Order: sequence, then C-alpha cells, then structure tokens
Amino acid sequence: MKNIYLFFVLFLFNPAISVSNSDSLFTNFFRNYSVHGNINNEIKNNNFFLNETGIIGEQINYQSGTLSRRLVEFNYLNRSLIDPFNSRIYEHLLPHSGFVKIETVNENNFNFTPIVNRTTKKYLPLTILSFSQLPYEGNEFKTLFNSSINDNSSFTFELNKTSFGSKSKENLFAGRFPNSFSDFWTSRAHYEYHDTSGFLLSIQNIFGESENGINNGIRFSTIEDSMYNDLDASVRSSSTYNISKVHHFDGFFEIPISTNFVYNLHFYKSIFNEQINTYDNILDSTFTPLDLRNKHESNNAGYLTSFVFKSNLNSISVFYKNEKHSVVENNFVHNQSADKSIFGFNGKLALTDLSITAEIEKEKYRTQEGFSGYTKLNWKLNDHNQFFVLFSSTLHFPNFQEIYWSDVLTFQPVKRDFDPIRIEQVSIGNNYIVNNSIINLSVHSQNIYNNIQPELSSVVNNNLFSQGFHNTTFQQEKSSKSNLFVRIYLSQAFSNFVFSTRIAHYFNENDSSSFPSNHLTFNLSYSNYFFKKSLFSTFNLSAEYYSNYFGKMLVYPSRTFVEQRLMKMGNQFIVNAFLRGYVNSVIFEIKGENLLDKKYMTIPLYPMMPRNLNFKISWLFDN
Repeated sequence: MKNIYLFFVLFLFNPAISVSNSDSLFTNFFRNYSVHGNINNEIKNNNFFLNETGIIGEQINYQSGTLSRRLVEFNYLNRSLIDPFNSRIYEHLLPHSGFVKIETVNENNFNFTPIVNRTTKKYLPLTILSFSQLPYEGNEFKTLFNSSINDNSSFTFELNKTSFGSKSKENLFAGRFPNSFSDFWTSRAHYEYHDTSGFLLSIQNIFGESENGINNGIRFSTIEDSMYNDLDASVRSSSTYNISKVHHFDGFFEIPISTNFVYNLHFYKSIFNEQINTYDNILDSTFTPLDLRNKHESNNAGYLTSFVFKSNLNSISVFYKNEKHSVVENNFVHNQSADKSIFGFNGKLALTDLSITAEIEKEKYRTQEGFSGYTKLNWKLNDHNQFFVLFSSTLHFPNFQEIYWSDVLTFQPVKRDFDPIRIEQVSIGNNYIVNNSIINLSVHSQNIYNNIQPELSSVVNNNLFSQGFHNTTFQQEKSSKSNLFVRIYLSQAFSNFVFSTRIAHYFNENDSSSFPSNHLTFNLSYSNYFFKKSLFSTFNLSAEYYSNYFGKMLVYPSRTFVEQRLMKMGNQFIVNAFLRGYVNSVIFEIKGENLLDKKYMTIPLYPMMPRNLNFKISWLFDN
C-alpha cells in the first residue's frame, strides 16, 4: 500500500491556486482547472520547466477499475519517493525545499484544492458537490467546503468517496472483469490563520479508509492476442484482498523574526493500519483458496524546523529534520523503530541573468549515515532561451521491507544488512519560449551504486506466470548501473487550439529491458465559448505510445516488482478523449478511455480496461 502513502502525500501538499479580484468565482475556478495544455499558464509559470529535471519513474495507480503501471515524471530537486528505474518506493523524508511533485501523463481529472485570492490571501467562499460514474459499477462522490471565518482565518472541509468493481469473491475467483475493485473514502479538515505581520498557522487532519481486491492473472484466457498465447489459460492465480486505514495530522508555523529572517516549523504524524488476505487458487486442484493473512501497523512522526534568510531573490537557510519510523506489528517485525535525522544547508544566489541553487545535507538512518546534495544552475541566455544544468548525489537508505523479509512458507524473519543506495545524476537542458511556443530539450545521465533489487526465491513449478503467490527476497548489486535518456517537450498554441507533445528516449543496453526505449505522448485541445457565451467548453484528444519492453511482474504477498523475460508490453497507441464544459455554476465532464479498444497491459497478467466512458457532473455554490 505504498501507493496509498503516495496518494496522501500528493493530496495533502497540492499547492493552492491564486486568482485575481476582477474575475468571477466560477470563471476563475474553471480557468484554473482546465485541461493540461493551456499555453498561457505554461508560459506564465515556466519555472516548472526550469526546475524540472525530467527523470522518469514508475508509479502504481488504480485507474478506472484496473491496476496499471504508469510511467511518471517527477521533480528530482524535491527528493524522489520513487526510484526511476526499479519501481522501488522509498520511505524517505521530504526535503525542506518542497514536496514531491508528480505529473501523470494525460491526467484530465482535477483535484479540489483551496482557491486563494492573490490580494487578500483569503480562501474564496465556495462549496463544491461532484458525482462521477465509473465503469463496472463504479461511482465517485466529492464535496468541498471553503469558508473565511474572519479577515485572518479560513476553514476547509473535504470528503471523497470512490468505489468501482465487484466485491464478490465469487466474481473475483471466477475471473470476471474487472480484475480489481476498490472502495475508499477520505476526509480532510484544514484551518489556516495569518495576520499582517506575516505569521502563518496551518493545521489539517486527514482520515482515510480503503478496501481493495486484486486478482492476479484473471481473464487472460479470454484475450485473443499473441502476447498471451504462451500462457496456460486453465491456470488462475492468487487473489489479494486488503483493508487499510490512514490517519494523518499535520501542522505548520511560519514566524517572521525580522524583515529578512523567517522561522518555519512543520510537524506531522501518520498512523497506518492494513490487513492483507492472499488467496492462492493454484495450490489446490479444486481451487479451494489458501488464506494467508498479513497484518501491518506502523506510524511515522516527525518535525522539520528551519531558519531562512531572504534578501530580494537571494536566500540561505539551515534546516533540521527528525523522524521516527515505527512498525508496531506485521508478520515478521514486531515493535521495531528507526530514527532518521537530517541536518543541512540550502542557498540561492540570484544575479541578473544567472541563478545558482545548492543544498548539502547529512542524513543518519538507523546506524547508517552519509551526505547528499545538489547544485542547480539556471542561466538566461537571452529573452527566449534559458539554460540549466544539475549535478546531484543522493543517498537512499534501505527500508523495513528490504531489511526484514519473511520466508513465505515458514514465516520466519530474515534480517539483511544492506549498504545505502547512491544515485548520482547530471542533467543539462535548455528552455526556449517565444510568443505561444515552448521547446524544452534535456539530457540526463544517472549512475546507481549498491542498488537493491527484489528477486524470487521460490516459485511453484518454476513458472512465474503459473500462479501469483511467490516468496520474494532482496539482493544488493555491487556493480554500478548507468542510465541515459533524452527528453523533448514541444507546445504550440494557435487561435483556440493548443498542441503539445513529449518525446522521451531511453538508451537501453539490450533488447530485454524492463523499461521502454521510447515514450511518446500527444495532446490536442480546443477551448471556446458557445451559445452566446453561455457555455464554455474544452475538448482534449490525447495519444500515448510505449515501445516494446518486458514489464516487471507484480508478485504477492510482498507486492514487489520482479523482472521477467517472457511477456512483452507496449508497442501500441492508446487514445483517450476528454470534454469539459460549464454553464453558470454547473460543470460536466465526459471522458472516453482506450477509444481504439486495444487489448494491452502495463503489468503482466493485469489487462487494462477496454473502451469505456466516464461521466462527471459538479455543482459550485458561492457561500
């Protein structure tokens, strides 16, 4: 359920949106949540391109009723939660300079976030009700309430409820589509206070509960495609059912000491409970499930404190982070805890056409310690070109799952001592911006030392695809691994149209890579008013292409990815379309996924959804 952690991190720290006083509430709301590709916003906020390094990573999402392995791009300067080449999610403190920013390609849904007036810094009084229809018995309900209590404080409450798929275990074991179901809800309460002196207090509380079921390897016998022909269609594999609960409390103080000095304090605590039930259908010829239960309870608590000196665009800060990771109970670890501490400096020097940002920190986790740091240079060559270069070296320490792994057959814990992983990276690129055009070109080189890889230690019948119940261990690679890739981003606006494309090429060492050599995305959007300006709508058509690659296999109960060389993914175009419009205070959305009805997978044995339509309608009320 690390993806659940990731979901909450992204949900919690999504930045607020600024609007002006002159426009109406609903105009501002729709403008800020328009589909990706608005060239004016891109040019206005081109720092996104200046700070982005284009590292490519992986994330596991529940997407429209099925499990998918998506390639995502994230900001390396904000310390990745995801190892870009090994699908490995790290339990790592977020740095003081920002939080993880992940952009999923062709993500047309919007998340509700507070809309803030630029002048008064107040939340706009707003209530939102939203209902969505999802394929296969799916639906989603969202509501958000924003209100200003007085001139200095405001309050936000948010409640989300989503469900799709069938909870019937008979359907799950029978292989009826979809191959997963999910039922989860989250609630968030947020209070913020600020005054004219610059003092800021922000407190928020999140509760969440998730119920998920996944059947590994169902339905592949009904797909007529060459990539499935080598599989034994009579074999069904394991099903996993889990319930998880998350409680997160978060607080932030910003206290101005003087005109140039600011003190920040951020504190938080997260409690996570989960029970995983794995039913293995293959161990009995009558498909009587073998029920294996894995309980997990953990909590993380910590704080981040920093002193920041600012003068114009120059700044220097000193920060200290401390966090305690605790595993209260699971099948192989009881009452284990580990302290993590980071002490470091961050500075920015801004000249007329040149800015340099640097950070160095010393981190200690359990009994291990080491240094991490980066240097980023931005150089404005002229009015249209901005050049950047990044040098970084980062340590990633082994997490609990890698230190303690359990033998599935004996359930006896095995402790391993791994060295920290070090990732060194050099990125260089240029951003060309003129009128309504953007061209971004970047080259990235990465070396990974002491990488930790999951491996299968026992497989029934020596067939990875014969069943989904495997024993997984971790091994450390003593040799270094090098990666090199190039990325190009193009965006052009003309009249009411915006066209954008991303092209990423990864230089694979051989043809058996678990990472695609080429990844292409295309987006074309059109926005305009209709019916005497009573309706404003945006239409977006997108296509995505991955070249052939051997997708990593997701195995249970460890829920880790292991390499396989039997089944290729990719080499298909996936086309999606999206329409959003609003009339007065009503917003409607229609999204068509996989319009060409391709039969494809991003994770072996987990077919993606066939052609489907999603509908959403939202009502906005001015408080």
